[in-house]
Amino acid sequence: MSMIWLTLSPWVIFTNIFSAIIDILVITFIFYSLYRICAQTKAVQILHGLLVFVLLYIVARILKLETFSWILDRLANAAVVALFVLFQPELRRVLTKIGQSEWIGKIIKKNPKDLDEILLAVENFHLLSTGALIVFERNVGLKNYIESGELLNSRISARLLMTIFFDKTALHDGAVIIRNDQIVAAACYLPVSDNNTIDPKFGTRHRAALGLAEETDAIIIVVSEETGKISMAFDGKLYSNYDKDTLRNELMKFLGYELEGEEALPDENE
Repeated sequence: MSMIWLTLSPWVIFTNIFSAIIDILVITFIFYSLYRICAQTKAVQILHGLLVFVLLYIVARILKLETFSWILDRLANAAVVALFVLFQPELRRVLTKIGQSEWIGKIIKKNPKDLDEILLAVENFHLLSTGALIVFERNVGLKNYIESGELLNSRISARLLMTIFFDKTALHDGAVIIRNDQIVAAACYLPVSDNNTIDPKFGTRHRAALGLAEETDAIIIVVSEETGKISMAFDGKLYSNYDKDTLRNELMKFLGYELEGEEALPDENE
């Protein structure tokens, strides 16, 4: 029996060490991913405050500060509920990312002519400094945002987009939402990001684009009314200084088309 134990012992030790390493790596990856998602939002300040709270609790236990430890225990019970409330937007983003399914968006192929129409409209917005906000629905449904605007269910055309965002029309103030090969709705309201690190030069349109990109997997094109510059928001980030060719390549890639080469992202203005 002792001979069998001596034979198996190194293997058991190796297995336990290997399991412990994998366990540590998985937990580290999870916490790092959560931190990346929460970074540069109000949640990161909460995380820093929580870290200070944990350190105080450890110190109180080491120094046997009974009264202080009792107070921290009571605060910890309330903090669990408070964290779920405070982190609600970030938790929603995490669950959205987990639930995203890339193959769903690839079932329906987009018509390249529709993309040409969109790019033609965006180029005109750029040249004329016409403010615009165009949303591409992907795997996460945008039903709530669609219902906040005016339903159109129209085919995609540059003329229609230019008419919608003409500043004398009733529909220009808001976002257009595109689903597959249709302009589903116009004048839609989007959630405005409270990210305090975004460049102050960006206005409400850019904050709305970033707000939707923080909550869903949508792709959002923004054209500045002041400068005519083209930006795009996705995956919780805002990128600026697009030209027509770069915008085309990025949209083709995100909408499921294959490119011959990978294009570098423009400057990030998160």
